[in-house]
Amino acid sequence: MFHWIYFVFLFIALIVANNEMIRNDDNQRNNNTLYIFGIVLICFAGFRLYTGADFMAYYNIYKFLKENSANEVLYDLGMEPTYMWICNVAIKFHLTFLGVLLFYATFSIILKLNFFKESSPYIALSIAIYFAFYYFYNEYGHIRQGAAVAVCVFSFQYIKSRKILWFALCMIVAYYFHKSSILFALAYFIAPLQISTRTALIMLVVSIILIPFEVYQYIGFFNAFSASEGVYDSFNTYINDTYYGQDVGFSWLGDTFKALQIGTILLFEKKPLERSKLYLYARNILIFGFCFTYIFRGNEIFSVRLTGAYLFFNTIVYALLLYYNDEKMRSQLKILIYFIIFAFFIRLGVTVERYQLGKFENMLLEWKNPYQ
Repeated sequence: MFHWIYFVFLFIALIVANNEMIRNDDNQRNNNTLYIFGIVLICFAGFRLYTGADFMAYYNIYKFLKENSANEVLYDLGMEPTYMWICNVAIKFHLTFLGVLLFYATFSIILKLNFFKESSPYIALSIAIYFAFYYFYNEYGHIRQGAAVAVCVFSFQYIKSRKILWFALCMIVAYYFHKSSILFALAYFIAPLQISTRTALIMLVVSIILIPFEVYQYIGFFNAFSASEGVYDSFNTYINDTYYGQDVGFSWLGDTFKALQIGTILLFEKKPLERSKLYLYARNILIFGFCFTYIFRGNEIFSVRLTGAYLFFNTIVYALLLYYNDEKMRSQLKILIYFIIFAFFIRLGVTVERYQLGKFENMLLEWKNPYQ
């Protein structure tokens, strides 16, 4: 199970979120919530000691680069060049591996908090969802994809304002952090579609029906992406490893939980759809994310990796659902959302032994830097 300090953080975030809903004081809430929670989250991830799903893999690559200056090793592994560049900067300025961790944590978390500030009416609630669902995958484990997801959600401001050139620039940057961000380029065109609740439900049902047919195999783009040099092997290395890997198959617990998330959105979205274009944009991206997870289910790379940025939008969709519903619906919805957050967090906590998150090891507590 998670170390108690992570439970404390989640409880505090939800208490602050509840207070936000009562006060509805946007300006004060944004500043205090972002600064305090942001600093804590960066300190957790940026100063951590030997914790996280891919920690030792990244650390070993850093040490290899430092000892051999053989940058081509990253290309042999199919790894994007940004990790090599960041490691080289840390080595040049004698920052040790701490510099790499701090860069990824600061870069990723700041961009995600900016996303909440720009798009979420309840910052602390979005932070709580992010912490329970994605934080340990993005900032403790798969830090390259976490940074790519951060750039993708940062680009949402350009989706809203329909500035395609700025959005395209963000997609290039995201791609060089992690190849999985390539699918998010479709979000620019998906977001403004007028998709009713009924149509969204039909899309999801059709996506589930299409699971056994593996239709992505007949789309040239996905075949080319899957077969490209280094990509297939590098993705399967992560997804099939003994610490994090898993088959994307049917699971009563996992699929029931996903159905609960989808059902919550479709049941409570009537007024948000009528009142907010922002909700429509974010919800469309999230719904397509769920559809993609079903359509690509036969391929671990596509289903798990390519949908990461899409699914991250549940961090603001549930906050918008609460904000745009009336008081009666809001009280029921809040209980349901809190249940979803705790249920997922407990479920994730059962598996933390492989991430070394049952203990809390941090340089700020040790007052020393053991990294070389």
